[in-house]
Amino acid sequence: MGMSDSCMSAPKVTCLPRKQQERVWTWIFLDIIFLSLLVSVVCHALYGSLPLYIEAIGGKAAFSGLLTAVFAIAAGVGRIMTGMIVSRYGCRMVLIISAIILTIANLGPLVFPGLGVLLFIRFFQGVGFSGISTGTANAAAEVLPRSRLGEGMGYYGLGQSISTVIGPSLGYFLFGLSQTTSLGTSIIWYSVASISFILIGLAYICRYTRNVSDEKNETCENHEKNVNYEKKEIVKNTESDENIISQSVLTTPSPSIFSRIRDSFYERGAVAMAIVTSLFMFSASFYSSFLMLFAERNGIPNPQLFFLGTAGAMFAVRLFGAKLGDRFPPLSVLIPCFVLGLLSFWLTIVANCTAMLLLVGILYGICIGINFPILNTLAYRMTPSSRWHATTATFFLGCDIGWAIGSYSWGVIIDHFGFSTALFSAGMVIILASGVVFSILRRRNFNQSETA
Repeated sequence: MGMSDSCMSAPKVTCLPRKQQERVWTWIFLDIIFLSLLVSVVCHALYGSLPLYIEAIGGKAAFSGLLTAVFAIAAGVGRIMTGMIVSRYGCRMVLIISAIILTIANLGPLVFPGLGVLLFIRFFQGVGFSGISTGTANAAAEVLPRSRLGEGMGYYGLGQSISTVIGPSLGYFLFGLSQTTSLGTSIIWYSVASISFILIGLAYICRYTRNVSDEKNETCENHEKNVNYEKKEIVKNTESDENIISQSVLTTPSPSIFSRIRDSFYERGAVAMAIVTSLFMFSASFYSSFLMLFAERNGIPNPQLFFLGTAGAMFAVRLFGAKLGDRFPPLSVLIPCFVLGLLSFWLTIVANCTAMLLLVGILYGICIGINFPILNTLAYRMTPSSRWHATTATFFLGCDIGWAIGSYSWGVIIDHFGFSTALFSAGMVIILASGVVFSILRRRNFNQSETA
């Protein structure tokens, strides 16, 4: 059975110049960074203020950890919802809906005050936060040129870097202000709700077209390599191929609703990096949830300087070292930075002054400032770009799981064994994370730089 010339002809591919220069910095990319910055400010402000407030009224560290765990669990639920909505409607719709949910949740305590209500408030805050953080990460990956993805994701993290000093400092300031103002703790919720309204506006203007130039170049290369071989195979096996295709169409079952929902937020190729990040966030949750409490119990003044050191280090390494993940093998960058993270936790055990908190903050900032974007970028590079909405959800779901379990675990450990045990254990989890990522990348032979 012959084939016509039209069937024999190869598909047309529009190829772009190999060395075409593509911009990272665009107005839409800046909008995405500001969205990430402000939602992280809200998140870290509450991390900084709620544990102090709860202890002031006689609550336990475990309850503070429970609030953070509820927030993180809700964020995990939000990742699932985000993956489904992004795959169907795109990132912009997710950002708008999530900003509205977060705003309503931040206004909630003004209408329904009380500790019990905080559990519900933190749940909806987690859903809103996860939608924006997942949506902005996915949007950033889509608007960036793939050849500069690692660099761009490092720049994307600059907003989060800045928020780690603004957020906790704002929370610490608002808690102190709540003790002197007639508004009381309401000043905290008025402040974070005001920021949330800005998020709605930034989400509304977040319109963009996905950057597909690198995909076209890849298609061109694949076309040039395979077109002759495909022509020969088509001529040789036309009749058998037609029979196979016909049978495949008739016998392939339609995916179930459960499968479609699962595929919208779960990407198998991203699980490995999600596990590593989950372990990393398990340790990191100590600093976000209990560093202020650690400083207060040990009489260390100005604990905000820890977050200043963290933010400064993160900003510096992401601004000047954003290309490390693209130029060097991942393990040669990840492992040394994990060592710095280990040192930060174990040095905190003996910290007795503001200067030491600043030092450990710098070490921790270098660790998270370099490693987190690299792990995120590896998750994208291990998966097809058509599945990046699910990759983003899977990766950040791992973050949320580690954050939730860690926050509650450290609270329990602090109540029963003290801060030293918690900090030593956090360092041991960092060692475990470095061992896992070493095993994964060596086994998959993924220890080559992107530019090699």
